[in-house]
Amino acid sequence: MKPIELLLRLAKIREDQAMANARRATGQLNQAESFQKKVLDYAKDYENQILEGGKTGTTVAFIQDANAFREKLLLSSGEMSNKIKGLSTGSEQAFKVAMQAKMRSQGL
Repeated sequence: MKPIELLLRLAKIREDQAMANARRATGQLNQAESFQKKVLDYAKDYENQILEGGKTGTTVAFIQDANAFREKLLLSSGEMSNKIKGLSTGSEQAFKVAMQAKMRSQGL
């Protein structure tokens, strides 16, 4: 095998690994964003239950419990935002590395 063929094969392997890392990072980002959306939807559901309970005469204790849980969901969502920012940055960086590896392999 010629040295240039060996370099090309090595560059292709690095490109494939970089693309796999980029896909994995993007998948983690999408999963975290989806989970955050579900948490916010649950918080909205609890808010609707609280409002509906106020109209129908639900006990104050239930409304207080539902509101406390809704607040915890919103707090969790806020904490997830920081994680999502980190995952987004990591995903962008992995994509840049993958594109650099692709350009290197095409340059050979």
